[in-house]
Formats: sequence, C-alpha cells, structure tokens
Amino acid sequence: MKKTSKKALSLFLAVVMALTSLSVGFTAFAADDPYQTLIEALDADGVKNASFSSSSNYKVTVDDPTGDVLAAAEAFWTVAQSIAGSYMGDIPSVSEGAAGTHSAYAVMQAVLSTLQNAPYNLSGDALSNATSVLHHFIGDMQSNGYYDYKVGSSPNIGDKTVGVRVVRDPVDLLLQYSTVADVPDSINKTVVYNWYHRVQSWRSGLFNVNRNECNVLDSMTKSEEDADTATPST
Repeated sequence: MKKTSKKALSLFLAVVMALTSLSVGFTAFAADDPYQTLIEALDADGVKNASFSSSSNYKVTVDDPTGDVLAAAEAFWTVAQSIAGSYMGDIPSVSEGAAGTHSAYAVMQAVLSTLQNAPYNLSGDALSNATSVLHHFIGDMQSNGYYDYKVGSSPNIGDKTVGVRVVRDPVDLLLQYSTVADVPDSINKTVVYNWYHRVQSWRSGLFNVNRNECNVLDSMTKSEEDADTATPST
C-alpha cells in the first residue's frame, strides 16, 4: 500500500511538472510574439484613455503620464520595423493607383491585417481601438493624405515626415535613477517616432508628357527631444 502510494505520488508530481513546463513554454512563446505584445500594450488603460492631438505638420502629440502609450508605440515600432522593408523605396510599377503602397500607412494597414487574422483574431472594440491608435502613431496619415499625382504640370509635392511625439512624465523619468548623483543635468521628455517619405517622380502619357510624383517611405527613425533642465535640478 505504501509502495503504491509512493508510485502514485511520483506519477502525480511528474504530471504536474510536465504541465508546469508546458505552461512556461506557452508563456515564453507569448512573450516572444511581438504581435501579442502589441495587442496587450494597446489594451492598456493609459492608451485607451489617451488624448492625442490633431496632426500638426504631419505629427501627432500625446501626453503619456502612465508610460502606457510609450510601451504601445515601442511595440508597434518593433512590429513595423520587421515588415517595413516591403513598403519602402521606389514603387516598381508606379502609377496613380499604386501611389501610397510604399508608405507608413501601408505598413500600418499590414499590421492591422495581421492582427485581424488568425491566430490573433482581433475584432470589436479592441480592433477599433487598435485602428485609431495606430493611425495616430503614423501622424493620422491616410491612404490618400500624403502623396500626390498631377498630370501635365510640375507637382512639387515635397518630402514629408509623419509620426507621433510621446511626451513622458519627468517625475517618472527621474524614478529610473537609483541616486541623485545618477540624474543627468537634463532629461529629454519627448520620444519622437519619425517616418520619412521622399518623392518618387515618373512620367506617363503620350510621349511621356505628364509629370507625376508621389511620396514613398524612405526611412524610420526614433529620437528624443524637449530637454527638461529644471526638474533634474530640483
């Protein structure tokens, strides 16, 4: 009886350990999935309750007292960078219909498409929130908002950099430092995510008399600005 009980206990522990290992494996898999990280970041209260400004000079600004918006912006940036290469540079077969297919908007649409399909199946309010926030992250750029196509003229649409400015709470930034001696003389409050679009030009029509231009995504950069020198000194 005693020997049987020990065998049963050993079997039970072996099953528990196996299930625990499996659970840890699933958790690690989820943590390594950048799209799942993005979904969870977009669901944070600080993101859903954030007040994004209207686009100014192709940029949207948002205050981020909780740090949730920055976490979501970083998660989107990570996913976007992994696929952006397919949406950068000159459009191979450029035309009026193809204009906009190499842009921050196209990258955002690709990310949303992935989120809506298996295994994520984002829908309802979660999808509406994701769509709204990701639009803000690219400066509210629309499919026809930052490219142009003009016939028989000189379009001269110019380069454009779209994106978002995330303004962090200086107090939260100070809490990152262990001692007063570690605090720098100034702290950059704002993180800026930039999507630079240059101009692609081409000719069309009979004898190529038509001059056309559109904006195409050329690079993605992240920077910090708005140095705060008052808070560190207090």
